[in-house]
Amino acid sequence: MNNNDSVVVDFSAPAWCQPCKRLAPHFAKAAEKSDAVFVEIDIDKADDAIRNTYPIQSVPVVLFFQKGHPTKTVSGRTAPTILRDITA
Repeated sequence: MNNNDSVVVDFSAPAWCQPCKRLAPHFAKAAEKSDAVFVEIDIDKADDAIRNTYPIQSVPVVLFFQKGHPTKTVSGRTAPTILRDITA
């Protein structure tokens, strides 16, 4: 993340989380329209370092990072609102 100015990370559990599955196509569409790097992390497969650094209590959680630091939780659940939240 430190090599990119803007990174959007979706912490999800696509194997069992219905809201995560509904968010996935919107997240992908927002990624196509943004200059930010978009990353999906399956919390069930993530290593301990990620889980300990970002203690996610529920999924999906989308965080926006600037220059390696989390700056906000993205509240949008559609491509337009994700894009709005990361550019605001």
